[in-house]
Amino acid sequence: MPGIPKGLLRLCRLGSKRRNHNSSADPESGQNGNHDSTKEITGSPRPIEKIAGIPDDCSGSNASINGATAQSCNGISGEVIEMAFPCLRRPLSCLEEGNKDSNVALMILNQPLDALRQQLTVLWNRSVLKAVVDGGANRLYECVIGNHQNYVPDLISGDFDSIRPEILLYYQSKGAKIVKTPDQNYTDFTKCLRLVVDTIECSKQEVDCIVVLGAFGDRLDQTLANINTLYEANLITKVPVYLLADGSLGCLLRPGKHVIEVNTGLESDWCGLVPIGHKCRQVTTTGLKWNLDHQPMQFGSLISTSNTYSEGAEVVTVQTDQPLLWTMGIRSDKSK
Repeated sequence: MPGIPKGLLRLCRLGSKRRNHNSSADPESGQNGNHDSTKEITGSPRPIEKIAGIPDDCSGSNASINGATAQSCNGISGEVIEMAFPCLRRPLSCLEEGNKDSNVALMILNQPLDALRQQLTVLWNRSVLKAVVDGGANRLYECVIGNHQNYVPDLISGDFDSIRPEILLYYQSKGAKIVKTPDQNYTDFTKCLRLVVDTIECSKQEVDCIVVLGAFGDRLDQTLANINTLYEANLITKVPVYLLADGSLGCLLRPGKHVIEVNTGLESDWCGLVPIGHKCRQVTTTGLKWNLDHQPMQFGSLISTSNTYSEGAEVVTVQTDQPLLWTMGIRSDKSK
């Protein structure tokens, strides 16, 4: 796994915990270790343990991500990254079981995973980095009962108001890195995404996409917060971030032209374009049943939902002057 670089400390005030524990501690055994020995370190953040192969400081380094030069680990521009050339996407390639060339960074949020078991297995096996956000650790543990040893994440982060203490202790005893991110100005998802992006960049790991499992749940406010994090992702990484749930995928298209391949066989028959956060002055598409031709899109006016693909279409093109949310369905008979 890529190491967690010390340069992550610039992102947020990180707390860390030390525990004396039995390395065989398991929530199912009822042996939770000595939690009285837990001590949270406050004040100056404790440096994250150095991992072999990762430099002490990523200052001034550039990471190669999918052949493109990423921003320095020591600076974030704060501006949306625009494209000078068409962006080719194949969103559902991350779920193609025969696709062994796709490198994924996997994130798991605090939503039930029972309906996503097949997707979890496929993504886990091709992930170069596996990160779990707070209570998502509970969901992962419950989803893989009887096979816990094969599903130990590389990283668990959050303010830890949701994760069960015995599960946190179990994964820590198995080698997961535990990073507390107490800053309440950002969601746990946003803070974990920053950790994941910096880990990818500073380790110079090639990653095709970041896939987030459990992104759409039963709370609308949290779903909207997850979509908001896509906008924040546009500020810090060129790697596409895909929000994934049972039956649907969402991602944010940057300003520019996109070529989206829809011929994996995993696509269901619906798709949509939603202008969340900005008015799009001009959007043009091809490959859809109901295409747009230099048309404006905004809430209170035109949005494109319940659209579908034109007959025989293998690609969809989207030209937009503002960030635009792309959504698409996943065939249930292929994803379960």
